[in-house]
Amino acid sequence: LAAKDYDTAQKVYQQLLDNSSPNEAASLATAYYGLATVALAKNDLPTAKANITKLKALPNGAVWFKHINDVNFDLAFIQEQSGIPADVAAAKATYAQLKKNISAGPLIVTKSLLGYGRILDKQGNAIKPEPQGPNEYAIHYYQQPNVMFQVATPEQSAEGLYDAGQAYDKAGDKANAKKQYDAILSTYATLAPDWAAKAK
Repeated sequence: LAAKDYDTAQKVYQQLLDNSSPNEAASLATAYYGLATVALAKNDLPTAKANITKLKALPNGAVWFKHINDVNFDLAFIQEQSGIPADVAAAKATYAQLKKNISAGPLIVTKSLLGYGRILDKQGNAIKPEPQGPNEYAIHYYQQPNVMFQVATPEQSAEGLYDAGQAYDKAGDKANAKKQYDAILSTYATLAPDWAAKAK
């Protein structure tokens, strides 16, 4: 997977699945997770979701699986992308849990913060809070990766600042948009060059 040789990875995980007996939950979980990851990399969201659904149907919802936080994030991302209201609500709830779950690791936390922010943004709460609370607006969550983890998660920190800049731009607040873009250029120019290029 790291080498982006998805065809070989798919064959390996399919072979693991084919050679696993129904009572080998750990092997099945690894195979389903691998197949889902390959499908996500290929942007085949239905296949990814099908494999995640099979993984989560394993005993105890597979909460014992070492990559369960990644699995939950991936499912939330797929649900968010579907645009179906019930799926988006489920994604928002999962992101809400994962963004507070420090044991999930900085990458999952920051990606969940961004996902939660995207949903708020799409719901019309880019720069103004929802009635639920003073921080329930997209820009707050877009900025959190940079506030909480900074260069420990450079891609997510820069992406969040960029998304915040875009939200400010759409709202006509050019000064605050520029602050976000300037922060990307000053801190993440070499650590997240793709986002820095967009910020110019």
